[in-house]
Amino acid sequence: MRREAELLGPEPGFRVGAVVRGLALASALTVAIALVFALLVLWGGLGEGLAELAAYYAGVLCLAAGAAAGARSARTAGWLHGGAVGLGYVLLAALASALAFGEAPAAAELLVHAALGLVVGAASGIASVNL
Repeated sequence: MRREAELLGPEPGFRVGAVVRGLALASALTVAIALVFALLVLWGGLGEGLAELAAYYAGVLCLAAGAAAGARSARTAGWLHGGAVGLGYVLLAALASALAFGEAPAAAELLVHAALGLVVGAASGIASVNL
């Protein structure tokens, strides 16, 4: 019976725990990279404009890494789990920004970022499950 289950692969379905693990990884990586950029701005002479741009692209990479980890943890439906991590990451970032700076991003901006997060997360999830 066990051999048959191994051949069939994991049962289909949405795994919340896998998405939470992906979000945790993406968030931890983002915080670590933000701290590095903050130190580089403070002591390394890195300009704030360049640090902001680099942090944005680093955030996209953190999102992709978290989505890949979440989808790999689920072992099925990489697009679904990766997309959920990407969407959740964008929403968490918007919430953190609103709490830290006292204002929420504009609805249009949030919608664009959510769509990008969904696409990047889904693509990363697909790649991690199938490669």
